[in-house]
Amino acid sequence: MHDGELTDWKLLSPFLFLRLSYEEKSTYALVSLVVSIVATVAFAVLPIQPALFGSEGFLSDIQSLVTILFPFLVASLVAVATFSKETLDKPPIGGQVKLVRVGYADYILKRREFVSLLFAYCSASSLGLFIAILIAKALRASVLIWLPAQTVLAFKIILVFIVSFVFAHLLISTFWGLYYLMYRINR
Repeated sequence: MHDGELTDWKLLSPFLFLRLSYEEKSTYALVSLVVSIVATVAFAVLPIQPALFGSEGFLSDIQSLVTILFPFLVASLVAVATFSKETLDKPPIGGQVKLVRVGYADYILKRREFVSLLFAYCSASSLGLFIAILIAKALRASVLIWLPAQTVLAFKIILVFIVSFVFAHLLISTFWGLYYLMYRINR
């Protein structure tokens, strides 16, 4: 996993997780999509829309949870990367996990590589979500002044969809990592 295209994008390497191919991937992406669609439709059709901003808002709640989650994810990544356990260096149970690479042969990951990449992705996603929410909060007042109410509503709906999708995918990936650590690593 240490050649060509991977060295060009070091800071974005946690997002290589999105290029993995494994059995459950499409199911987890579909669940994330369904959750985000349900959240967005609920937000759009409720007669009194839930607050997005402020201390009681949807974004603040997600940001608070991500703040708690981030150190756990980094600690999990460190633990998996440094465990001295032979089973971590075997192929994953339940089918191959492949990193699909453009212009190179696919790379088959070992358990340690898979779980490390999974927790690296979760860590980077949680940090990215935290920063995105900070930016949304910072731009909110200006957007309300600059844009007409209908456009602001459209932006809010798009924001709910994106945040819901990323957050759902982050939680599902985190639980997948926990499951993998609890049940599959020791086999």
